[in-house]
Amino acid sequence: METGRTAAERLGGRYVLGELIGEGGSAKVYRAHDTALGRDVAIKLLHEHVLESDRRRFEREIRTLARLSHPGVVAIHDLGRDDAGRLYFAMQLLLGGPISTLGPLEDTPDGVDRFVDAAVHVARTLDHVHARGVVHRDLTPHNVLLGDDGVPRVMDFGLVYVSEGTRDLTRAGYTLGTPHYMAPEQARGQPVGPHSDLYALGAVLYRVATGRPPFEGDSDQGVLYQHVYEAPPHPVEVNPAVPEPLARVLLHLLAKAPGDRPESGAQAARLLELAREELGRT
Repeated sequence: METGRTAAERLGGRYVLGELIGEGGSAKVYRAHDTALGRDVAIKLLHEHVLESDRRRFEREIRTLARLSHPGVVAIHDLGRDDAGRLYFAMQLLLGGPISTLGPLEDTPDGVDRFVDAAVHVARTLDHVHARGVVHRDLTPHNVLLGDDGVPRVMDFGLVYVSEGTRDLTRAGYTLGTPHYMAPEQARGQPVGPHSDLYALGAVLYRVATGRPPFEGDSDQGVLYQHVYEAPPHPVEVNPAVPEPLARVLLHLLAKAPGDRPESGAQAARLLELAREELGRT
């Protein structure tokens, strides 16, 4: 990976940047080689010209990842600045694709087992995160990535809400987050909490199981309206291969009222495991 690169071109004196593997409004993500430890990593590098609010979110993501140590959270390895003063951090490289590659479900036991294993792992990861006062706020299939081992890791904590208070995350007329996976209370601009992440988990798992998100529309506003006011199509109607016990858990997670959802990630994980046990008895 170092071909054509000099030591002077190494980011932070140790990272040789490779191909671009992702890009957002405030940062790019590169595959890179860590010459100090002899391993490949992912480098998230802040754009040169970003809004102050984007810079704060980037720094918040770094701080959040640094204090969340769990096999279901992408690991952060290093933090620094390049020669232009841009912030970057090095993190675990995940090349298994988004969790959506596990679906849509087919009528095979292996596929259902892989789905439930991954779903339980993410639910337990959220339980760990929530117990530490962190709410993700933007859980989507593209920030739940699979490693080579098939284990999903949660990443992209740029929109986290922490208990100490980050109340500048909603700008007038614009609610941060991804509309297709956003909880009704978040769509309304109301306070978010662990219950909002559990709704997003339900939307993500619905997308994996059926092949489409619970709501689609011609505009973000149309999708958000459905999250607030309309019931999602029953998963079995979208994909008949979704087992009914799993469909019930997905709809439980997608309840409009926060109090009608599972009370925690741990409870969501248990419901998923019970659904699998029910399938084993049929």
